[in-house]
Amino acid sequence: TFGSLVDPEGGSTKASLQAGMKYLYGGENNPYDRFKTYPSYDAVKSETMMCYDEYYGPDYAPNDVVKAALNRQVIDFPNGPASTQDFTDAVRTEKYYINEESAKKINQYTTALLEMYQLMEQAVQK
Repeated sequence: TFGSLVDPEGGSTKASLQAGMKYLYGGENNPYDRFKTYPSYDAVKSETMMCYDEYYGPDYAPNDVVKAALNRQVIDFPNGPASTQDFTDAVRTEKYYINEESAKKINQYTTALLEMYQLMEQAVQK
């Protein structure tokens, strides 16, 4: 699973973050391969999605922070009040705990939650 890929025994590494990226966005050993399309419904925004847009800016996609964490990059939100997130090696010591935890939690708690709200909005619109 994604969690065990990015957090193998012994702790996260550059290689484990890359394995997580391949799993989520490349479909490697991932039979579902759906996270890269979330939110799948965007014709109408749910109230929750509108709150995220207001905070992160209208160009925000839920997967952006996950990708930045896995790719060890900086992500900036110039169109909202959210703070810049720096996942580069410049702010790390030996392990990539922050990258790994950010990718896992944002993927599961934010991206999946937004997908659920968007699907509920889609059902209401039908």
